[in-house]
Amino acid sequence: DLEGVDIILGVCSSGLLVYKDKLRINRFPWPKVLKISYKRSSFFIKIRPGEQEQYESTIGFKLPSYRAAKKLWKVCVEHHTFFRLTSTDTIPKSKFLALGSKFRYSGRTQAQTRQASALIDRPAPHFERTASKRASRSLDGGLY
Repeated sequence: DLEGVDIILGVCSSGLLVYKDKLRINRFPWPKVLKISYKRSSFFIKIRPGEQEQYESTIGFKLPSYRAAKKLWKVCVEHHTFFRLTSTDTIPKSKFLALGSKFRYSGRTQAQTRQASALIDRPAPHFERTASKRASRSLDGGLY
């Protein structure tokens, strides 16, 4: 953080989480994240402005190495695509020199997986319910 204290960044289905001393101090949900990037050993997220804010804000995190920043960026791109988008983008191959990363998430998204799962014809599970035995307790805690 700004004081140089170590923090922990977590990536999950709802967004990017920031922990300090095992306590969550901030959360950046995927719908508010506009851009995810890294440069050298720094990782950046651009956040959509809130209701009272007029401008987008960029938050940066210093990581131990270039590889750590790239790995965090890659995991964030994968999570953002899987949990946020309804389908993955197919980008046509260009003959011109493209700047930036060529990495794109190529798997199915959560929406596509749910849709495919709904199309599978499964038989309903068979089970029987039985009454459970109930134990009564007296006021002093003993069982009858």
